[in-house]
Amino acid sequence: MNIPLRHCRVCLGERLTPFLSLGKMPPINSFPAGEDDFVAEKFFDLTVAFCEDCSHAQLTEALDPKAVFSDYVYFSSMSDTFVAHGRELAMELKEKMKLSEKDLVAEIASNDGALLQSFKSLPTRILGIEPARNIATVARERGFPTVVEFFTEELGKRLREEYGPARIILGTNVLAHVLDLRDFVRGIRSFLADDGAAVIEVPYLVNLIDGLEFDTIYHEHLSYFRVEVLDRLFQSEGLLLFDAERIPLHGGSLKVFIGHPNGPHERTARVGELIAFERERDLGTIAPYQAFALRVAAVRERTLEFLRGLHDAGTHIAGYGAAAKGNVFLNYCQVGPDLIEFIADRSPHKQGRFTPRNHIPVVAPEEILRRMPDILVIFAWNFADEIIFQQSEYRQRGGKFAMLLLEPRVIL
Repeated sequence: MNIPLRHCRVCLGERLTPFLSLGKMPPINSFPAGEDDFVAEKFFDLTVAFCEDCSHAQLTEALDPKAVFSDYVYFSSMSDTFVAHGRELAMELKEKMKLSEKDLVAEIASNDGALLQSFKSLPTRILGIEPARNIATVARERGFPTVVEFFTEELGKRLREEYGPARIILGTNVLAHVLDLRDFVRGIRSFLADDGAAVIEVPYLVNLIDGLEFDTIYHEHLSYFRVEVLDRLFQSEGLLLFDAERIPLHGGSLKVFIGHPNGPHERTARVGELIAFERERDLGTIAPYQAFALRVAAVRERTLEFLRGLHDAGTHIAGYGAAAKGNVFLNYCQVGPDLIEFIADRSPHKQGRFTPRNHIPVVAPEEILRRMPDILVIFAWNFADEIIFQQSEYRQRGGKFAMLLLEPRVIL
């Protein structure tokens, strides 16, 4: 079921101007199992709009979160890069917040515990909040206490009563998925200790525009954030954004630190510097977004020309990473199994299935060496270094890698 979004979820204004449409898309993390599922596939409009009141970029329609996230196929532990990021974050916050064994570290959208495992070993008390029951079951089996609910203000209050205030609240790549942003932020305010910090990571709008990362636009990502908008959002619900930095994760992300205004945290100069940078880019006006949309419109033709050229020359092409971003790219560019023979992915939850709409078979990585395609297109480009390292034998045997984002090209 689709939910029309007629008002801005940051400022609640109603002046939303669409600037980019990617057409009709299937739920991008749905992987049909065969013909019966193919027939039952549904498609929903995927359009991004600009708020004329607060300049927030957001979708004009959402899918029902309960339908999307109650049973999910993305497991964080499948990514070595993300697991390593968790270790670095844990050590950073241990020093920065002087964490002790009695402190509670809670993670919203904790998935299978890939991030919490690094905090568990500090040690601190840990708690996961994860709405996907299938993933939460895995997390619990791995020893991570997990509450199976969507995070809301009401839940934040209940968690504080049951577990005490959280010294650290982690929200890595969850805020963009949230339908009711103001309620979510109130939940953080209710659960966060007076001297605590919420650490929120989101894909950065600047990287999306500069890197032509339109494939990160899909129904699960309702919002596309920058620092000034995040500052306005948290301030509107009585919280302080006291620090911000750019990090390389997922093709370029923001990490922001949130606390209570009367807490011990002083606002750093980096917040103002990033806001000034965004204003220099005119991101408070619609012009850069319209220019971005024009660049996206040119992608399909050059992608098809590149892939068809290889195919017509007898080149066997496969892909790596049945990621949501890859599914967006394939759908928008109308690429199917006639050009991409199969896509390998480490997740057993995707193997033996097909990509949505295009119906490219998803296989285990072992199939790469067995079938030895000439070119392996990296669709999970945010983990390109990790994938190339894992597939070193494929490369040694003469296999080559390609990327399609920005400019289609063979890279190795």
